[in-house]
Parts: sequence; C-alpha cells; structure tokens
Amino acid sequence: MAAPRVPGYAVHVLARLWQPRSPAWASRFACMVAAISSAAACASTGHRSPDLTVETEPSTTTPSPNPNLDSRRTVDGHRLEDLEQEARTALANIARARNLDVIGEVKVRLIDRPEIRRFAERSLNESIDPETLRIVGQIQASLGIIPEHADPERLLLDMLEEGIWGIYDPKTQTLLIGDFVPKPLLPMVIGHEVAHGLQDMHFDLSLHQEPLPHRSDAEAARRYLIEGEAQAAYLAWTSGAEGLGRIGESVLNALSDQALQSAALTPYPILARELQMPYGDGTATIVRLVLEQGWGAVDALYRDLPQTSEQMLHIDKLLAREGPISLAIDTDSVGRALTMKPVWHDQVGEASLLAILADASPIKVARQAAAGWGGDALIALRTVDAPTTTLPTILIATAWDSVEDAAEFASALQSYSTKALPKSTMLTHRGTAVIWVVRIPDGVSPSKLEAALWDAIAIDKGQGA
Repeated sequence: MAAPRVPGYAVHVLARLWQPRSPAWASRFACMVAAISSAAACASTGHRSPDLTVETEPSTTTPSPNPNLDSRRTVDGHRLEDLEQEARTALANIARARNLDVIGEVKVRLIDRPEIRRFAERSLNESIDPETLRIVGQIQASLGIIPEHADPERLLLDMLEEGIWGIYDPKTQTLLIGDFVPKPLLPMVIGHEVAHGLQDMHFDLSLHQEPLPHRSDAEAARRYLIEGEAQAAYLAWTSGAEGLGRIGESVLNALSDQALQSAALTPYPILARELQMPYGDGTATIVRLVLEQGWGAVDALYRDLPQTSEQMLHIDKLLAREGPISLAIDTDSVGRALTMKPVWHDQVGEASLLAILADASPIKVARQAAAGWGGDALIALRTVDAPTTTLPTILIATAWDSVEDAAEFASALQSYSTKALPKSTMLTHRGTAVIWVVRIPDGVSPSKLEAALWDAIAIDKGQGA
C-alpha cells in the first residue's frame, strides 16, 4: 500500500537522509532534474531560458506583503524580497510555457526544518486519524517496509523534515521555501512550487488533498499527476524554445530510475521510493503525454483523474485509460481459515509493488516484473483476542495481464520475501493470479490455507486465472 499522503505539495530530496554517509547525494537527485533542460551540470545556477521573454512584474501576481515576516531572513544569501521576485518571474514564464493564464497570486514564506515538521504534522493529523496511521504503520512493518516497533508517525515526520525543501500550501496560496536550500537549487525548488500555485489557480488543489480511504493506489495516481505535472511545467519553461521536445526518452528513463536507485541508500528505501517516485515516473509520464497530445490532455486529467498508478507509470495505459482487473477477497472465508478477523482492506497498486520489488532485484528486473500488473486487493487480519499492538497477518491477492506476467512477478516477489521476510510467508500462483501471505500464525496448515485462499479469491472472469 502507498505511503501516507504527503502534506501540501512538496519538493523532496530524500537523499538528505543519508547525508552523513554520502554528502554529495544531498543534491544529486534535484541536480539531475535541473540538468535535464539546461544541458549543463548542477554547477549552473542560471535558469531563465534565453528563448523566452521574462516578465518580472505580472500585474496579477504581486504577493501581498506580510509584516510578520522578517525581511532580513535569507536563503544562502537570498533575501525574501529576492525570492518573491524570482517567484513572480517563474510564475509568469511557467504559465506561458504551460499554456495557462495567471489568475491569482502566490505568496512566499521562508521556513526552517522545525517549521517544516510542524506543518507536516498538522497536515498529517488533518488527513489521517491516529488509528488509521497506526494500522497503516503496522501493515508496513509486517511487509518489512519499516521496522517492527517503529512509530510510523515519527518515522514519516523525520523523513519529511529532512527530505522536503519546499512546499506549496493550497490553504494560504503560499510557497514555503526552506531557508537551508542550496543557492544553485533554489530556481528548481521555487519553479516546482510555483507550478503548484498555477495548478491551484486552475484546478483547485484543495479538492485533491482529500484522503481516499482504502483506495491507496488511486491516491498514489493522483499524487503522480500533481507532482509530475508541476515538474514537467517547470521543465517546459527551462527547456527553452524546443520545450519538452528537447527531452529524450533516455533522459526520461534515467529520471525515473534515479528515484528508485537513490532511495536504496536511505534507512527505509521502500518508503523513500514511494515518496520520491511521483517526481521521477510522474514527471516522465506527463512529459510523454504532452509530447503526444499537448497540455490540453493534462488539463483533462484533472477532470477525469487517473485511477491507478499503473496508468501513471505507462503512457500507453494512461492513453487507453486501462482500468484495473476486478478482484475480490471473501474476507469471511479467509478469516475462518486463519481463525482471524479482518482489520483493514486496501489497494496496493503497481507503483507500491515496484517499490518493494526494487528492494531485492535490479531496477530493470523489478520494472519488468511489476509491469504486467492488472489489479489487486489487500486485507490485514488479526486474531480476535490479540492486542491492537500485534502486527497483523497480510494477504495480498494480485491479478496479472498474462500467465507469463504472473510468473515473472512471483519470481521477483519471492526474491524480496526471501530477503526481508524469511519466515511465516506463503507465495502461490495459478494462471494469471498470485497470492502472497505474510506473518502466517503458528499452527496453520499451509496446504489447507492455500486451498482456502484460492477458494476465497474471485477475479473478473474475462481476466481471471
């Protein structure tokens, strides 16, 4: 299942999480994004395209002064007034590159890391109740994504505090820029967040911050759209007269893979991948969509949101609006077979499965193994008398586009299961379906459980096993 929703709309550089081990990684991912359109290394600080006229004072975007802000506060020598001017310039030019009008204002604030944490904590508490966060954390622990006894809220806030460089807050129409952002990366951070401000003017981002309970994959697809489109809009400006056509397939593929690879050095790589992939794969898919059908097709996605992360990982699936295979689990039958009761149900989705597979397989192998995804369902179960602190048993049933796809996924998943979850697991597949059970209780007969599981799984007859 996907990581909890990121507060606001943010630029992540999660490589900062391992800065003591590898200082250069702190800016590598962000620099790679910036370098796509500049054809220069990260040392280049310029970001205005010589092929676009720069508007420095668009009349509709002058930020309202805030007397409570300390004008002496700086980011690596940049005063707040300088950043406001840079935001106005970026907004005017990104709007032109994006074929949208500037119809509102965007304010700028500087924040430090503790303020980022407080903002993230408030947003998290507004979007997910403590009980839901607790069970989501337990599911992640059962799957080997986070340590068994970790506090999921603290872990996520730690990652966000260290990994977020900028936030756009739809409630206040304000860019929140970290006062620690290195000077060479400020244009990218400001440009990305300003692009969110432009999105908000036209598509009302507050509507897309509502949680989608038990629909984690649909929520992930929405996040890929919003973060990917913001970065693509920034790149459309900085790519100059050629626009996004300047960006080749090899660069888009490298951008996507970098999000998967860089996370491997973090303490919690699967969670880091889920947070970072929208900025890699999401951007790549939006760029491909614009090159195929223009920005109007992106506008249409806000009216008819993508429903699966599969659609946001594969441009052909998005263009076809290929929906998920219908799959259902008879939770009562499973509960009886395990002598347990369901405590949660959800989607997983191709993106989350890819983040897991990449933990034990090379990126190319993991992508290929996840690419045949058709649909899935997850349930978490616990014995009736077990304390709520007990990690649940997890059942994930998946449907695949072909028998070969199912076998390929099962092989890659077995590699992860062997590495991270060597005990009390079951992996079985028939035809185009694969079932994975984690933390099987002691005393359960594997053969009886397997038979009960296949009896409990129902897949759309046109697509089933």
